[in-house]
Amino acid sequence: AVEACKEMLRKDRQARPSAADILWRPFLQQASSAGEGTTPDAVAIRQILECLVKLPERGLLYMSVSLEVARRWPANQNPVVKGMFTELNMGGAGRLEKPHFLQGLQRFGLSEARARHVGDAIDISRDGCIDWTTFVAACTDLGAPEFEDYLRDL
Repeated sequence: AVEACKEMLRKDRQARPSAADILWRPFLQQASSAGEGTTPDAVAIRQILECLVKLPERGLLYMSVSLEVARRWPANQNPVVKGMFTELNMGGAGRLEKPHFLQGLQRFGLSEARARHVGDAIDISRDGCIDWTTFVAACTDLGAPEFEDYLRDL
């Protein structure tokens, strides 16, 4: 914890760890697993990562429906998804370059192999880029109650 604080206080902004890096430090993970220090954002990030990890096993129909929901879903509905996209959007181009996306997933705690598996599944256009709508669709759990109205309207 002391080392993390020192890193966050570095003058050079580029040398500071991201919020995601800090959230996945072992001392915070241990506290979360013990039921202490579990913030809503940390829980939401774990849920998003769980959706992303399940993505390679999802079928084409699931992804198609998720894409349609994501097209209709306002960005302000889930600031954690938006924050995660912004965190992973290293180039600032409004889309995620696949290598940066893979590095970001590893910073969030995924193994290189699992990150690559997710990256291959999310890059549906096979152009090496992930746009906002595709990212939101991949982070979407269609079983969540907040999507019932969207699913009824499809």
